[in-house]
Amino acid sequence: DWVKVFETFSQTHAANGVAIADLALRNFIEMRDATSNDTFLLRKQLELHLMKTFPGQYHSQYQMVTFSNTPYKQALDLGDKQTAFAEALCGRYPNPETWTSNGFLTEVQSWLEA
Repeated sequence: DWVKVFETFSQTHAANGVAIADLALRNFIEMRDATSNDTFLLRKQLELHLMKTFPGQYHSQYQMVTFSNTPYKQALDLGDKQTAFAEALCGRYPNPETWTSNGFLTEVQSWLEA
């Protein structure tokens, strides 16, 4: 029953279609407005540090969208949580030299396990 197949497919994949549109718009706005912002650049530096320090555990939203089979909706939602967490970390640990401290590493590991 092709009508049912297409209906089910549309319902199943609609959230991912909306998510990829949201991701594309956000990327445009980010590239247009944020790439010279010091807070944004610190957060991106932190994300890179987290990917290197916690390989296999921390994947940036960009990695999930570009280099994995993670559904777009899942990447969008997890990316939003990661951004909020990274911004909070940057507020508490604004100096990259502190990103190897026990407190920082324990906090990140606890968040990853939650």
